[in-house]
Amino acid sequence: MDLSIEIQEEIAILSQSNPQESFDKIVPFLNHEKWNERKKASELLLKLEDKALDFLSQTILNEKNQKKLNTYCYWGTILLFQLNPKNIQKAYFLYNAGDEQIKLHILSHLKEHIYDERIPFLYQCIGSELWDVREKASKLLLVHKEQAVKYIEQAFDTANSHQRFWSFRILAHILNSEAIKYFSKFIKSNPNDEQLQTFAVSNLGEIIDTKVIHTLLNFLKTDSFLISEEVFRSLTKLYSHFQEEIFTVLLKNKDKRISEMLLRVVEISSDASCLTNLQKLFQSSDYQTRYLAVSHLGNFQDQKTAEILIQLFSDEKWSIRKLAMDKITALKTYAIGPLLDSLQNETEDLVFWSLKSLSHLKEASTIPAIAALLNTASKDIRMLSLYTILNIQAEDSGEYLLEAFDNPLWEVRQKSSELYPKLKHFPIPLLLKGSISKNQNILFWSQKTLETMKLKGYKNLLEQIYEKPDSNPHIIIKNLRLVPHQILEKALKKANPILIEIEEQVPKQINKQSAKVPQENNNYHPNQQTFLDTIALLPDVSNVKSYATNLEEILQQSINLSASDIHIKVNHPPIIRTRSKLVPLKMPIVTPEQIIIFIKEILPQNLVARLELNQQVDASYQTSQNIRLRINVFKTYMGYEIAGRFISDQIPTFENLQLPTAIMQKLSLVEHGLVILTGPTGSGKTSTLAAMINYINRLNHKHIICIEDPVEYIHQSQLCFISQREVLKDVPSFSAGIKATLREDPDIILIGELRDSESVETALTLAGTGHLVLTTLHAPTCTTAVEQLMDFFSQEHQHHIRKQISFNLNAIISQRLLRNINGTHRIPVCEVMTNTSAVKNIIRDGKTEQLPTMIETSKKDGMISLDQALKHLVNSGRVSLEEAWPHVIDQKTFLTQTSRIIKH
Repeated sequence: MDLSIEIQEEIAILSQSNPQESFDKIVPFLNHEKWNERKKASELLLKLEDKALDFLSQTILNEKNQKKLNTYCYWGTILLFQLNPKNIQKAYFLYNAGDEQIKLHILSHLKEHIYDERIPFLYQCIGSELWDVREKASKLLLVHKEQAVKYIEQAFDTANSHQRFWSFRILAHILNSEAIKYFSKFIKSNPNDEQLQTFAVSNLGEIIDTKVIHTLLNFLKTDSFLISEEVFRSLTKLYSHFQEEIFTVLLKNKDKRISEMLLRVVEISSDASCLTNLQKLFQSSDYQTRYLAVSHLGNFQDQKTAEILIQLFSDEKWSIRKLAMDKITALKTYAIGPLLDSLQNETEDLVFWSLKSLSHLKEASTIPAIAALLNTASKDIRMLSLYTILNIQAEDSGEYLLEAFDNPLWEVRQKSSELYPKLKHFPIPLLLKGSISKNQNILFWSQKTLETMKLKGYKNLLEQIYEKPDSNPHIIIKNLRLVPHQILEKALKKANPILIEIEEQVPKQINKQSAKVPQENNNYHPNQQTFLDTIALLPDVSNVKSYATNLEEILQQSINLSASDIHIKVNHPPIIRTRSKLVPLKMPIVTPEQIIIFIKEILPQNLVARLELNQQVDASYQTSQNIRLRINVFKTYMGYEIAGRFISDQIPTFENLQLPTAIMQKLSLVEHGLVILTGPTGSGKTSTLAAMINYINRLNHKHIICIEDPVEYIHQSQLCFISQREVLKDVPSFSAGIKATLREDPDIILIGELRDSESVETALTLAGTGHLVLTTLHAPTCTTAVEQLMDFFSQEHQHHIRKQISFNLNAIISQRLLRNINGTHRIPVCEVMTNTSAVKNIIRDGKTEQLPTMIETSKKDGMISLDQALKHLVNSGRVSLEEAWPHVIDQKTFLTQTSRIIKH
């Protein structure tokens, strides 16, 4: 039954003559199933005024049903704060009768009615067993300020534990540092109450004042673990406010308990930036201070941490050296760069512990730098280097141990031979390779090691390899890497192994490996449409579990390992290119769906749309840590994949790129013409162009416009005024950007790449109208660069283009990158062709086959042939002959003019 108008009128009349009977008729409707009916009933009760509250209180006392009781308490609260909000006694009654929601409901209403008489009630509330009630009541007490402080001071002695805790908090928030005297007073009155001290310490962290730091540290004099932990929590809260003060105490303090506490706080609250201020702790004359510093400050994942810890490898205490090594090992890739730098140090202890750390880290890319120590003066370091190379167990480990067979120190050769059988990757094929080396030391020790391994059939096998018609022994031996070690070992333990039987294993292993496609992704395709179909939308991956390591961390670890490129491929861990070699990161494989997540993180929506249209897209990307990349996303049969080239934030110079400085400076300062940088992908063309712009920027007043895809190096205008435009972001295409420069009054135009006939023709036009045009082209040599320029055009246009090239070309520099002698980094080898009169005639007449000879014989005109550049690098000991050999044009002449021989 509802509260009809007739019933309401009847109750209204009855309320005048018999309020109790009227109430009895109304109260059942407070439990009505409809909200509107309950609301009408409450409005009728309002007409009974204070009597309604009295009647309802009696009903509450008599009610046994908890649900109904809470309903009455709810409406009682509504009536109370509409009729008489200062009736605190009635508030007490309803608060004690109702459940948690009623208590919170009462406190919510009290927020709107501020009067000092409510303070005792609120103080009772902060003694509740319910945290939400205590927290809400404490906020209401804060409003009363001085009156609340007075009441707390009077009531504290008889308060329960909850009230005491919140008393400290309220005092801290009202009085800030002035609250400390009350804290002290309460503690002194209960000196043996550990709980009370714990409450005080916990709430000292709410006081924003430097005095609190020392007050908290004084509590460490107790032996209480609970108090100590609360000191830690409070100091952690205050760290962001008083970082400098905490550093000052740390540096001056002599008490080890205080030092350890503050170091714990710094460890959890800060990052590696604090190490600059606290570096003195690592250099302290006190052993314990150094130990604590390493323990707590050695955990920051940053290269700065590793740099500081490495210095402790020379510490007088073994325990600190060991702890520093353990911490460095935990830093993983963040430690690699600093450790490799430390290998150049003259302090043997430092090098020793660095090698031990690298041995634990097992990072394949570090092997070249470690192998360089095989020629150091210290015998112990040479030996440890061998063990480290072995422990890393990379595919390269065997190659470097093989080279150690030619080490000047007999002990190194002997130890390398002892270690070789422990290799996991291709020990037998590598020893067979060494057994046909032209280097007598490598040949001798390879054969000796095979004999030590009791592989007596190796000589017979080599004879069969050499007797095989129309074959290359090196290729046959390399193919043996595909044969399982156990099968190869078993065959060579026989006096007469049969090469044909061993080689039969090669196609079997190839077929086995080809079949190893992860089954869970065999049927995954981002879409089933062909390239000619409509737009292929990227799949929804909102419910896919993200990759174990976030993208920023993957990129940071790649930078830590000196990566130049990164590849994220389906069913592989992320792969980096470092020092010219591809190395998988020590991470799980990436699924196709997880790559889609990365793609959506990298690409803005407009480039996602372009990817969906073209199945590939170029982009630039920058992380929050300012790691920048040039990105290409492309579709494969197995799914989308990502290739990225890291972009340095440092503008390079000719000197640090190790380019021929005098020639590059001269070419940078010409007033007009076309200068082309050519070479294979990844040969450093973009870096060389950036160095040229950087050089011009420091010397001349010029207006430079750069059209790039994408912008890699960001130039700040110095003497020049530089505008950089990115294709697809600032300009629709290279051709459109190049054409637009004609209206932009440039002196110098940088074109990221010549890609088609239109861009070539426009570049030649610009070069012929008084502009200097700098650009790149994908061609292996200067000669092929000229031929490729002409190949952009049809046969009937080539005569005209040859004339334009011969007239407007200034120079072509062809470059590629080779690993240095130690394999630690890459250096450029440059072929340079300048457009002399003779070169002009050759190009104009289409006799480009004569260009290599012209370059070879025109050194006086500033030209350098590729072979001449390679000879210089080999003879100066900067590059090995083995590294240079694949790039040599005239191999016969080259060997007669170099001072080194191929080792194997």
